[in-house]
Amino acid sequence: SPSPSPPPLLRDSMAMRCVVYFPARLLHAVAVCTKGAFARLEAFSLRLLAYGLNRNRLAWFEGMDQRLTSENTNTEDQRSETWSGPTVYTAPAEATLPYPPIRDSTEGIAGFAALVELGILKPGQVVLNLGGGAFDGPSQWLESKCTGTRVLTADPFRRSKEHNLSVQEQVQKVGGADVVTSISV
Repeated sequence: SPSPSPPPLLRDSMAMRCVVYFPARLLHAVAVCTKGAFARLEAFSLRLLAYGLNRNRLAWFEGMDQRLTSENTNTEDQRSETWSGPTVYTAPAEATLPYPPIRDSTEGIAGFAALVELGILKPGQVVLNLGGGAFDGPSQWLESKCTGTRVLTADPFRRSKEHNLSVQEQVQKVGGADVVTSISV
C-alpha cells in the first residue's frame, strides 16, 4: 500500500523549502561562474586597450584633439639632488580662520614621493608616467629611490612624437607597465 502522505501544511512547507533551497544554490553557482567570466572579460578588455587586435595600430596619442593641455604645467625642472620636500602652503596672516599648512604632494617629485610612501611605487617596477612633462627630475628621483625601477614618461604636448612612440614600444615590449601615473595633469 502507498505510504501515507504528510499533512497538507507539512507537505507545503517541505515543497517550499525545496523550492527556495534549489534556486539559492543555483543562483550561487551562476554567480561564481559569472564572476570568473567577468574577470576574464575584464582582463581581455584591458589587453585590447593596451595592444589592440593589431599590434601595428595607431600610437597612443594619434589623432588626439583636446583643448586642455599640459603645455603650461611642469614648467620648472626639479632636480632630484636638490629637492627638499613638497611645497607647503600656509594661510595668509589676514586669514580669519586658523587654516593648517597644506602640503602639496600632487606635482613632480612630491607626487612620486607620496606614492612611494603609500607603498604604491616599489623597487623593480616599470612605471609609465603619462603627462609627465618635459623634464626628467621626478623620474630620476624615483629611479634613485626605488632600485631597479624604470620610469618611462610620455606626454603628447611636452615630448616629441618619436619619444612617445619609443615609450609606447618599450611598454608594449615588456608586456605593459606595473603602474601608470598621471601626476598633476
